[in-house]
Order: sequence, then C-alpha cells, then structure tokens
Amino acid sequence: GDGIRITNSHHVWIDHLEVYDAPDGNLDITDRANFITVSWTKFRYSTNSGDHRYSNLIGAGDNETGDEALLNVTWHHNWWAQNVHERMPRVRFGDVHVFNNYYSSSGNNYCIRAGFHSNVLIENNHFQGVDTPHEAGEDQGTAIIGARGNQYSSTTGAQTTRGTAFTPPYQYTLDAASSIS
Repeated sequence: GDGIRITNSHHVWIDHLEVYDAPDGNLDITDRANFITVSWTKFRYSTNSGDHRYSNLIGAGDNETGDEALLNVTWHHNWWAQNVHERMPRVRFGDVHVFNNYYSSSGNNYCIRAGFHSNVLIENNHFQGVDTPHEAGEDQGTAIIGARGNQYSSTTGAQTTRGTAFTPPYQYTLDAASSIS
C-alpha cells in the first residue's frame, strides 16, 4: 500500500525523509487526520514505468464527510523529483498550505490538484519542467485554490486559481521562489 499512511491522527510532523517507490501512494493523509506538517522530504519513483506513480493524497474520497473541517496540512521545503506522475499533493477537504517546495518531475500529469471542498494556498514554490503546476479538479466548483509568488520555469499546462484561499493561522517566513531548487 502506501509508503506512509497517516489516519485518525493529529499533530504529526514528518521531516527530513526520502520516500519512494510505494506501490500506492508515497505518503497519504486521510480519515480525520489533522494538523499535519510534511517538511524537507524528497518524493520520487525509481522508474517511469507503471501507471500508479501517485505521491501524496489528502482525503480519501468525496463521500468521506467525517473529514470536513479536518485535514489541515502544511507542506514546506519538499522536493517532488523524478518519475512522480501526479498527486503532489491531491487534496479533498481541508485547508492545505503548500510553500517553498521544488517540483522537477518532468513527464508528469499534474502537480497540485485542489478537489472536493478543499482550500489550497500555494506560495513561493519553484515549478521546473513540469506539466500543470496546479489545477482545480472535477469538484463541481467547491475547491478554492490560491497561488502567489511561485516561479514557473519551462512549465506547461494549467496554473489554475479559484476564489480566495485561506490565511494560515500560524507565522511563517517565505523564501524567494527563485532560491528553491
């Protein structure tokens, strides 16, 4: 299954890891998990073969209504490297803050997807050579996705924004996107 799965937990910090080649997701956060931080972690796959190179899922399904008002997750200073196809992360429900991350998984499908009842803030990330840095999924318009201060180097595809993203309830300092690599 998943390389790391966080469920029914709160106040968890994943830091300074390399997570790769999981047969399902590299690191998934579901089932009423809350207040999770993932930092300084590298996600990758060793080969570009196989259909399921999906890295990070937040929220298992649109029908998981127990996740409403939960799944508050922060991703910072992570690296999505070679052969990750999508879900960097893919989000349902929750307020998710994605800042100062590096995306270099060329040949991908998409990086960040805001889905059903999600609110995603994307700040000062560096997207290099990837397709569709961020988009809203098939969610009947319930996703909010805000992006600011990001660097897009040799990217293609969507850079979708919709609505006004939430304000994180904590203090943080942003690095310049140009310094992220």
